[in-house]
Amino acid sequence: METPIEKEHRSRGRRALRRVMKGPGVQGIVDQKSGSAANGRLHYRAQITDLRPLARISKSGPLAGSLTLDGSASGRLDAMDASATLDARHLLVNNTRLAALRAQLNARAIGTTRGAADLSAEALDISMSGRSFTGARVTAGWKGAGFTPSETSIDLLVRQDDKHEHRVRANVDMQPQEMRLALRDLVLQLGEDTWRNKGIAQIRYRGERVAVSNFELRSDRGQLTVDGEGGTAGNQNLTLTVRELDLAPFLSGQPGDFKGRVSARAHLAGTAKVPQLDAEISIEQPTVKNVRCQTARANLHLARGRVESD
Repeated sequence: METPIEKEHRSRGRRALRRVMKGPGVQGIVDQKSGSAANGRLHYRAQITDLRPLARISKSGPLAGSLTLDGSASGRLDAMDASATLDARHLLVNNTRLAALRAQLNARAIGTTRGAADLSAEALDISMSGRSFTGARVTAGWKGAGFTPSETSIDLLVRQDDKHEHRVRANVDMQPQEMRLALRDLVLQLGEDTWRNKGIAQIRYRGERVAVSNFELRSDRGQLTVDGEGGTAGNQNLTLTVRELDLAPFLSGQPGDFKGRVSARAHLAGTAKVPQLDAEISIEQPTVKNVRCQTARANLHLARGRVESD
């Protein structure tokens, strides 16, 4: 039986909820249709026509736009099914602007060993960090035990304009002590070139450390590889290799002002506190304006705050 104190707390909660739901720019309903505390069903809907007051309340960065959130949850707390749909318009979050955003989430048996969820989202007319994109689409799914995802798949497509798209497909394995990322597909359309990964790159995050293996990007204008391990603590052993990279598309100026292909190898050694960097750079047949050389080479050594070159 409900005590007078519990009854008063419940009454206060209802009055507070009504005040929020009837506030300016906010409409919603929370409805527990049936069931008990062990097994029930909940539906909710919220519509916010102006997000700016939320930024003032939370004292966060710039926030503006409108959104509608509609969802439901059913089952037990330890075996929950849930779905949610988010529609947003003219969204501003910090320095990122979206003309429109729509996201759909479906989750099944959350809290059990059979837990799984699927997410799909699409954004239009994106502006962030001084760059603009016509749209982006992401689909993701995860499986896990309890409420912690252990296996996640991600498929991200970003449309920069009518001629350029970038795509990432990856699997993520999240464990209590580390996260492993298998980069299955990476496609970057830069200028007139398409860069693609060869094979499946493996990236492992563990504490303050990251290890990279089999990361290799190729195009008709060159090749880039990364291999090794490093971080903000411990020993460093990370190598970046560039082979026959045509630098012309990456340099400003008139077409033909610069020609040549660069090959380089940079190795980071030492420790996080006392790093050591050795780099070798060579450019075959570099041409600047009308001046042409056969080969240009340089070596760089950095250790204990001192730089040596030849």
